[in-house]
Amino acid sequence: MKPFDLVPTAADFSRALTDFDDLVAAQPTEKRNCWFYTALFGAAKQAAEDVGDLGLTVANDIFNSLCFGALAGDSAQPLGEDVAALRRNYENGRESFDGILSADGSPPARWVHPVVRLRWAHYDALQALYPTIRDADLRARVADLLWLVRRDFRAANEAVSAYVISSQLRESVDWVGGVGPLQRALRIERALNRRNGPALQRTESALQSYSSGDLTHHSSFLMRTMLALNIGNAALCGTLAEAAAQAAENEIDPDWHRAENYWDLAVQWHSKARNQTAKEAALWALARCYEKHSDFVFSRPGQYMPHSHAADWLEHAVETLRGIGTPDAKTAAEKLYVRLVALQSRIMGEMPIFYHPIDLSEMVVAAQQRVTGHPLMDALGTLAHIHNPASARSICRDSYAIARQTVFVSRTAQRQLSPTGGTAARNTLLTPDEKLRKRERRRVRMIQHAHLNQALSAQGAILPALQTINNEHRINTRAILPLLQDCIFVLKGHDPLFSRGLVEGARGDWVLSSHLLVPQIEAGFRALLVWLGATPPDDVKNGKREWGMQEFLLDDDCCARLRPVFGEALLYDARVLLVEKFGANLRPSLAHGLLPQGVSGSPYVFYMVYTWWLALRLCFATLQFQASLPGPTDESSESGGDASA
Repeated sequence: MKPFDLVPTAADFSRALTDFDDLVAAQPTEKRNCWFYTALFGAAKQAAEDVGDLGLTVANDIFNSLCFGALAGDSAQPLGEDVAALRRNYENGRESFDGILSADGSPPARWVHPVVRLRWAHYDALQALYPTIRDADLRARVADLLWLVRRDFRAANEAVSAYVISSQLRESVDWVGGVGPLQRALRIERALNRRNGPALQRTESALQSYSSGDLTHHSSFLMRTMLALNIGNAALCGTLAEAAAQAAENEIDPDWHRAENYWDLAVQWHSKARNQTAKEAALWALARCYEKHSDFVFSRPGQYMPHSHAADWLEHAVETLRGIGTPDAKTAAEKLYVRLVALQSRIMGEMPIFYHPIDLSEMVVAAQQRVTGHPLMDALGTLAHIHNPASARSICRDSYAIARQTVFVSRTAQRQLSPTGGTAARNTLLTPDEKLRKRERRRVRMIQHAHLNQALSAQGAILPALQTINNEHRINTRAILPLLQDCIFVLKGHDPLFSRGLVEGARGDWVLSSHLLVPQIEAGFRALLVWLGATPPDDVKNGKREWGMQEFLLDDDCCARLRPVFGEALLYDARVLLVEKFGANLRPSLAHGLLPQGVSGSPYVFYMVYTWWLALRLCFATLQFQASLPGPTDESSESGGDASA
């Protein structure tokens, strides 16, 4: 980043604009983009530099940087994409340039234009100059810059007026070019707390021009900006959104995406207008639109993965009908749900399988050598610690690094499929809160990364080590029981069931092992929490519900009590495996019978292997914790087991 030490005079700025205004006036409106502006100022800068005119060189460089959005504040604080240039994202409601500079203050690798920093004297010169700029686009950006940096209200009003003029000029050629300046004008006007300014009047005038239905997305962009800013005539916009949705449906080749977009807007505007009848009618229309879209996708010749795409839109229809809440809507939702389940049952069969070979031979050999030649209890203890789960912080760092390197991984899935093809979870990528979207993307990325590590550990370390132990020892209930009898993680009287689950897993019956161990793991967490002094919620005390696994692994208070026993990394690992919907989600899948037939021969079996190892690790971790206590724990174990039972 380079600061400008030289402050051009007003005459330098005026000379920079003289030729610029003439060239812009001679150029068609549709060709006035950021490349056109920067090409003009870049050429003028080079010409001035060749003749040694330093003031004119700096003036052209400042205008060039402004048009390209590469300006930073006086204290090297980035300013924002709001004045980035003709190519900027006008819908961005932030007033900071946190996307332009890297963490160290340098431009990212993809940014080819040098980022420059203005001094306070430069803003003084621009403040005196901007009213004389004839080009509406450039005048709007200079005034917008002064509004962002200096909170100059006169400049803000001038920016609104200039953006409106720019919108009118561009809208006459193409609605795409006209919508951006108008969105930015609305945001400035809302920041000025002007409820019925020229930007809003121009917006409503543009919307009313589509009284018979907008055949583009022009109205939708403007309406969503108005909804975000809580401005506009709700009744009028609701009617116009319905007209646009109907126009999209009535085309010879219906545009279902545009129709759904406008029906969704109609629902939001009617909700804002508190017109419940119109809102319900719009919801019905939106559900029917989703259903028609599903039928269209399924019947389209050559459609890739037709069952998956059709099920996605039909699921939206079911959710919309359930959201209406009336008896008729619930009945219609149940009928569509039968069709949805039939479609989802075919999804897994049409999904492509991606293969990527990974060499785990070194991991396998190392795991086998660690458990070879030891007594059974020592070998099981080594197996329990043969893999150390990564902490949430390291998973976050590694998953982010992989996402930056791999385009496919960086596009985090918006939904997670269950083994039967149904939707197990959706993330919140579509929420209007940008911070929440980033947090959710990071959370899902971390879960999927930990999920993959569990499968690799099961194949490369746990299974080879267990096979080696089976070759040297006979694992049976009699050999396992001594390990469990003194463990406070195992409920009193439940040790035969727990040992049966471990033995069946050692024999290779992973389905039976998982069905036995997962309930015992949940009971073990519950008993241990009671032993550690945790107080169950009131509705649990009153017998209204169980104290479930979700609370043990997601509740902050429960995790704080369990952390000294198991550590943060192991608790996060258990959470990903057992209760996270973007992970294996094994506990609900087993409890509700959602695992399909033939799961023992699918890759899902590796998560059952990992469940067996997790149960073993939890027992050994609890025994180590008991050994670190100052006094005997036998009596406490009995009281903890009785209390939880």
